[in-house]
Amino acid sequence: MTTSRLLPADDTPEIALRLESWRPSYSPETPEQDWLFNQVVVNSVRLDRCLHHEAALRANQQRRAMVSWDDDRRLDAEILGASLSRKPAVTLRKLRRTKQGCEWLLERWLALAAIFESKGEWTEPQHALALDLLGTPPEFRDLPNHPPAELAAREITRLELQIAASLEPLDALDRQAAQQGLDIHPDPALNQLRRLEAATLKRMQWASNRLKSLRKTSPLPDDPIPLPYHDFPPSRLAASPLNEPLAPAPRTPTAPTLAPPRPNHQMNRRQRRAASRHA
Repeated sequence: MTTSRLLPADDTPEIALRLESWRPSYSPETPEQDWLFNQVVVNSVRLDRCLHHEAALRANQQRRAMVSWDDDRRLDAEILGASLSRKPAVTLRKLRRTKQGCEWLLERWLALAAIFESKGEWTEPQHALALDLLGTPPEFRDLPNHPPAELAAREITRLELQIAASLEPLDALDRQAAQQGLDIHPDPALNQLRRLEAATLKRMQWASNRLKSLRKTSPLPDDPIPLPYHDFPPSRLAASPLNEPLAPAPRTPTAPTLAPPRPNHQMNRRQRRAASRHA
């Protein structure tokens, strides 16, 4: 399943609705800000689609864990085993990590043991396969080996014990976890979708941050709203909008206020005379 099949081709209705409903929150003022706002909206819709399809893929994994767990894990082992001749040591260790991988190895050892029992020898390709199944590097293949019958019997016993003792219980736990929705064996389509989610979220965050940055550094409008008279800066008090001098506000004369007189016993002679004249 490719990414082009995971996402619908036309998100225009959802984008149009979100452009209208989100515009008051972002309030783009310039063509560049409007373009960034569109990027935020478009990528938000795409991210929602990704999350929706991720939930569908995870539900599909849960269903497959219930009905085709062994078949899917055996397919993984077959794909991994195809690289055994190129990377024998690494591939062998990966195969021995799972029950199905060990069963893949066990089938080949049983076949080699049956061939040697019936014919008494292995051909050159069969001998090379045995060395691959042992994970022997190409540099060490000229060293003396154990007799084929003894070698096959030893590996068959080892694999059977490993499957019964540890890998079967682990496989049962993995299957149970997968049935509960845990991502035990990620599907390639799910991995691809998650990479798309990360790229979409990154682009959406970039556009949003860039838009906020432009909004903070945008210049003031050419014709700001007139301020009240008492809030005008001194440079703008020189003339009115009609290029006429601004008359200062008239000042109402006020009578001087006198402090209340103190009692006579607290006044000196001059203060008592002034108080009597005012009275």
